Amino acid sequence: MLWLLIWTFTVYTIFLLPTMFFFSEGSAYSSVPSAIKSDYLDTYLGNLGYSSVQCATIPSAIHRLSLACPYGKIGEILDYGVNPLPENKNVCIADDTNAVCKPDADFVKGALDVSIGEANHLFDYLGKELYKDTTGKDVCDTKDSTLFVQFSCIQAPADQQQKYSQVAIAVATGVLICLLFTVSIRAMYQGGKITQIEWDVTTVTAGDFAVEFTIFKDKYLEWKDNVYEAAGGPMETKRQAPAHALKI
Repeated sequence: MLWLLIWTFTVYTIFLLPTMFFFSEGSAYSSVPSAIKSDYLDTYLGNLGYSSVQCATIPSAIHRLSLACPYGKIGEILDYGVNPLPENKNVCIADDTNAVCKPDADFVKGALDVSIGEANHLFDYLGKELYKDTTGKDVCDTKDSTLFVQFSCIQAPADQQQKYSQVAIAVATGVLICLLFTVSIRAMYQGGKITQIEWDVTTVTAGDFAVEFTIFKDKYLEWKDNVYEAAGGPMETKRQAPAHALKI
């Protein structure tokens, strides 16, 4: 049985080699530092790449913001704005706390839309104002204020189609392995029953010299009334339990 399991899982491993090859062709984890990168990371499903939503932030006084996708290309600019409060520097959505600092200059949206379709893009507004009217916007351009841009990263349709085909093969292989494993376990179970029968046939046990027969209830009650409990009968003086007396 042990050798059957060893050879069975060896076959399963061979079946999975194409899947691991597919995963290793990806490059989603190529930017992970080798010091913390697992030796098996490139054979994981995530290495095929993925779509994601990213948030880029920078102190607004720097006047330059780099937009970059860890995988894929920029698909859509979802939101942007300036957080005037330092405690909100990690907020990446326009809300009541930063509504007054929403950039509305004509060039902003166009400069951000240019990044769509690129893997990375530098949004440079050096020497430009983010607002049409800077009146009351002093709080929006301080050493504590931060500019944020929320954007999506998507894969190209050709890459998605290729990944779909590869994952479909991986899933089909997994289903096949589950089916074969079920069959092998069933075969081992049936083989074990046959082995038990063969052992019983070749081994002498007490059961080989025993005879089993059924005693019906009415026959037992008849014996109990007419023999076991009969006055002056053979069981009256022996003081034996019914079960023991019945056997002898």
